[in-house]
Amino acid sequence: MRWDIGMPNLGHTADSGTVQSWHRNTGDRISKGDIVLTVESDKVAIDVEAPATGYLRAILHQAGTEVPIGTTLGLLTTGADEPWESAPLPEAAVGPSPHAAPATAPLES
Repeated sequence: MRWDIGMPNLGHTADSGTVQSWHRNTGDRISKGDIVLTVESDKVAIDVEAPATGYLRAILHQAGTEVPIGTTLGLLTTGADEPWESAPLPEAAVGPSPHAAPATAPLES
């Protein structure tokens, strides 16, 4: 099973937050409730806890990155070798495929 670790709500006026630091590394086994990372807004810093026991499989936003509230910051899975690739990537990490066909201009009649 997979869980997303998301940017929490940082207050009524905050629409984004900054990843301050990750306290765990990709591949680490984590227990539910362990502090995984710290995020901050202009007014507060919050420790983010693991939503379940499992393995930190991916860190999608590094320290110093500002992201919107609700954005997935990392991925946790039950097993260390469990597939998680079906997770959506952050928009900044998604680019055109190197194998994509080139765009063509519309034909004029």
